[in-house]
Amino acid sequence: MRDSVLNLGDQPCNFLFGRLGGPFGAVLVSGIFHDLNLERGGHSVISIGFWLMNGVGVVLERLWKRATGRMVDGTWGRTWALGWLLLWGVPMVDVYAKVWTRAVAGTRGACPQAV
Repeated sequence: MRDSVLNLGDQPCNFLFGRLGGPFGAVLVSGIFHDLNLERGGHSVISIGFWLMNGVGVVLERLWKRATGRMVDGTWGRTWALGWLLLWGVPMVDVYAKVWTRAVAGTRGACPQAV
């Protein structure tokens, strides 16, 4: 799978758009693969958008390192990563939860009750 993402996304976008284009191509292909896994049950914009925003995060971290000479790490790095995942990850998890709930309801005849 990693080779597919690199061959279909990272390398072509790296060639077309330069070094910062590679991450966008890789996460775009990854987002498409994840969206296909939803089997038309979710919102493609949210699913693929999550992965594209992770590409934005990778590029921002690269720009930070270029500007400061330091990687994003330590307490501020963990805070950055957690905040980024909470901001962009919650809508995607919501879509996946709805798809899985509908799948369970379709196979068992009723939605599971919330605990």
